Amino acid sequence: YGPSLGVTEPWQYFWLTGDNVQGIRSGQRALAIATATGDLALQTATNFHLGELYDALGDHRRAVEVLRSNVESLDRESLPEPLRRSALPIHSRAWLALGLAELGEFAEGVLRGEEAVRLAEAADRPFDVVTAYWGMGYLHLRRGDFDRAIPILERVLALVQAGNFSTWFGTIESSLGYAYALSARMGDALPLLERAASRERGYYRRRLAYLSEAYLREGRLEEAIRLAQQFLHRSHDRKERGYEAWALRLVGEIASHQDPPELEKAEDHYHQALALAAELGMRPLVAQTHLELGSLYRRAGQRAKGREHLTIATGSFREMEMGFWRERAEAELKALG
Repeated sequence: YGPSLGVTEPWQYFWLTGDNVQGIRSGQRALAIATATGDLALQTATNFHLGELYDALGDHRRAVEVLRSNVESLDRESLPEPLRRSALPIHSRAWLALGLAELGEFAEGVLRGEEAVRLAEAADRPFDVVTAYWGMGYLHLRRGDFDRAIPILERVLALVQAGNFSTWFGTIESSLGYAYALSARMGDALPLLERAASRERGYYRRRLAYLSEAYLREGRLEEAIRLAQQFLHRSHDRKERGYEAWALRLVGEIASHQDPPELEKAEDHYHQALALAAELGMRPLVAQTHLELGSLYRRAGQRAKGREHLTIATGSFREMEMGFWRERAEAELKALG
């Protein structure tokens, strides 16, 4: 995905193949050269790809810092016009929106996403339009605003199909499928999620998580745990700590829905997920894990622990204006009596 200026392709390759640590080393070397020579085009292209790589590793704070700075650099009046009109201002904003969503900073994320959409529509380049709307679609998906996310992602998928943008297929199919799954449209969700999981490129690990969670919702626990374990092992091996936090939560959630629930295993994985997500500043994931842990304790009859975690989740979702998830947490609290 994303703009390439030829010399940036090595670390974009590392990002696509999952070798993000090597990609960052390569990018940092290129950035040092670009800074020393005053090559603004290379500096801004490199910073964009470094933002992608930091995001993939789960270092969303650094990704946001780099991409926010890149947006400011690309908006300077003194910048050469061809660079200001390139894909970089659009893609930097779209990926900035993604990082902000993972940190729960949705207000700024919407602002940056809308800027990306305006620039992309003005440029009228289909690939850039796809990238911009993908940023907005994912942000609304992460927030739980499916009424906004689904129409955007459906439009993006149509654009991807029309343009035959092969690198985008799995990412968009899985995101739309996950939005359908969370909206209880499993008949629409599973074909997209299963097809996306067969495409091993780009955000492949996240696709495993989405399909695993859909299988969990369908009661297909053996398939769900198989995919969740793959997701956990691959994320850990590649040092993708944000994905690892997601995977730990997911393994905990599956354990909590076994018959009977595997209470100790679920608790252990939930607490590992909480610690890692909190360290990375992934506030929506922290809140979601509190919700699921609180629900587990409620079902296990541990009312005090359940109330503690559900109260935290409710407050966090309210603060981040995540209405869908707040309502779920409130329903769990109500079930406690």
